[in-house]
Amino acid sequence: MDQLARRCTAGAVAIGLIALAGCAVSEDLERPTSAPSEPSTIVTTPSTTTSPSPLEPSYPDEETVLGSLADQRGTNVLGPIPRDSDRVAVYVRCRGWGSIEVTLDGVATFTNACSEDFEDLGVRNVLDVRYVSDLRLTLSGDNSLVWAAAITVPLD
Repeated sequence: MDQLARRCTAGAVAIGLIALAGCAVSEDLERPTSAPSEPSTIVTTPSTTTSPSPLEPSYPDEETVLGSLADQRGTNVLGPIPRDSDRVAVYVRCRGWGSIEVTLDGVATFTNACSEDFEDLGVRNVLDVRYVSDLRLTLSGDNSLVWAAAITVPLD
């Protein structure tokens, strides 16, 4: 039995050495072969989100503005504005897909097509307003459309 105990002890020692040798081998494989590199620096530029600028009506600076609305959605009314001229210019800009209905009470109704082009300055209509006492401009469109309008006294 004494011999059996020696063989078991020798076997256990051999297994332990094999296990240690395996650990040593795997430690050698995991060791870096070169000096550690410097930590990398990542430079990022903060992103800025720019909102589209408010949609403003476009008209000549020389014209007298009687009233204007900017960056509107849905339906809104400009006026009543007392009439002080026989003619007015109605400027309308609209951004998006679709159209808006424009009504100058007692004078005219027209449909204005909208555009996705940010550079589009819109339309101008010169209207005879001699037969109304006040100017009331109603614009109506889908809430997905953004529009702007102005009433001016035209120079021509």
